[in-house]
Amino acid sequence: MPSAPGFRTAALTADGKALTAAVLNPTESAQGVEIDFKGGELRGTGTMWRMAGSDPEAAAGLNSPGVTVAALPVSEIPSRLSVAPIRTNIYEFAKR
Repeated sequence: MPSAPGFRTAALTADGKALTAAVLNPTESAQGVEIDFKGGELRGTGTMWRMAGSDPEAAAGLNSPGVTVAALPVSEIPSRLSVAPIRTNIYEFAKR
């Protein structure tokens, strides 16, 4: 992963049926990370939850003032997870 501000993590759900990946960007510039999911077949579509705020303090959590959450469909597994400024994206892809 490139050396960029923020936090990146991935894990299987508790039931092992899906992979989740999260990228936090508390900065005021766009960030991203190259990804390569190995070790299991994933379906080609999924969901992304985008948590956004108006200033870097919003990165403190969902209870911060001005934080919005939107669920968006993902039509393919990306090779790069990009995150706009002051955002957290959480992706979920079901295993085949």
